[in-house]
Parts: sequence; C-alpha cells; structure tokens
Amino acid sequence: MAFRIGQGVFGGLLIPQGFVLLVRVIPRESMGRLFGLFGPLLAVSSISGPVVAGLLIELDPFGLSWRSVFLLNVLFGVLMLVAGLKVIPPFGGDASIRIRPGAAFTLMAGLGLLLAGLVDGGTSEWTARALVGTVAGAVALAAFAWQQARTSRPLLERSLFGNRGFVAGLGMGCCFGDVFAVALGDVNAAQAGSAGGVLNAVQQIVNAAGSAIVSTVYLATVTPGAPSSGVLPCLLLTLAITAACAMSIPLLPRRGVLAH
Repeated sequence: MAFRIGQGVFGGLLIPQGFVLLVRVIPRESMGRLFGLFGPLLAVSSISGPVVAGLLIELDPFGLSWRSVFLLNVLFGVLMLVAGLKVIPPFGGDASIRIRPGAAFTLMAGLGLLLAGLVDGGTSEWTARALVGTVAGAVALAAFAWQQARTSRPLLERSLFGNRGFVAGLGMGCCFGDVFAVALGDVNAAQAGSAGGVLNAVQQIVNAAGSAIVSTVYLATVTPGAPSSGVLPCLLLTLAITAACAMSIPLLPRRGVLAH
C-alpha cells in the first residue's frame, strides 16, 4: 500500500511536467501539429494500457503475476530518462522561488478532501462522511484562494488567471478533455509551471465531480423497477453543462498558436 501511495504521489508530480515541457521545449510553430496528436495519443494509451496489462498478467513472466504490469513503468521510465537527458535542453529556474509549506499543505488538503468527498458521494448516496469531506475541501480551497490573493509571493503564477485564452480553454476543457490543450496556446514560459499544475488539478476535480453529479441526479430521478427512467434527466444535465461551456468560445484566442 505504501508503494502504491508513493507511486501516485510521484506520478502526480510528473504529469504537470509534461505540460511544462510542451510550452518550454516545443517551438511555437510546431504546437499546432503537436496538439493535433495530443488527444489521439492519450486515447490510444488509455485503450492499449489495460490490454497490454491483461496480456502480461495472462503470460505471467517470471511468475510475477499482476506485479509484471509495473515492469512496464520501470522500462518506460528508464527509456524516458535516457531520452530526456539527450533530447531536452537544460533551462534554468528561478532560485528565488520558495514553496511555502502552509499554502502547499492547504492546497493538498483541500483537493484531497474535495476529491474524496465527491468520489464517496457519487457511490454512497451522499452520506454525512461524503458531505463533510466535500464541504471541508471546498472551505480549505477557499481559504487557499483568499491567502493567495493577498500574498506577495503566490504559489501559482497570478498572471495566469488574467490570461483569457487559458481561463476559457480551462473552462471548456471541463466538458471536452482535448480542449485543455488549447489553454496552453497563450501560456508563456513563466506561466508554464502553474499552468501544468492547474490543468492537472482541474482535470481530476471535474472527473470526480462529473461522476458524482450525474450519479446523484440519476439516483434522485430513477423510478424503482425502471432503470432507464433516470437516463433522460442525466442527458439533459449534460446538454445544459455543454451549452454553458460553449458560451466560453468567444473568449478563446482568435489566433492559433502559429500566430503567437
């Protein structure tokens, strides 16, 4: 269990780095083609991952059973480390930046409690435990936002939230995952780190919130003995959220990444 928790923690640290590399390493003139590949590659990896894992478990190399699945992580990790050392150019950071433990802990606690509450609420018909977790997480995140708005050295790059293209792409990405890439079109190198972290956090929150909200609406409207009766309200809710996200289209950058 401890190793699985560690894997999740370091995986969470690694994912935002991918967005940072997109902005800081890939030339702007190549970003259009890159974003065109981004969605399909994510889909292929999501589909092929379980298939390859099932094949490894069936083959049972070295008698490792399910543990053989994690051999792929080791293999790809080593390959990417070698490739990164050879391909990714070095770029310096800002040595004056310091992570404030209080702000970081408040953010982690808020996200953890909110996600735990949403996941629990979506599967347990909103017990007191799920409600307490969700409310506590929301309060912690509100406290974090209040503190960050007043500090002179925020944990996240404040100018990022004044970037109209990023905010609009982030909002639309809550409904359409591939649109998250559009949010990076207006992000500069100084904002890349904060943008990567925000994108990853929002993706996790909306995934949990979407499942919780839809399941809650279904359970509240379904008629006993008629499972399909709760489908229509869920579809109407999805259409309403999609229409609300579509209203963000005028806020998206009017020029593609090639013109920036």
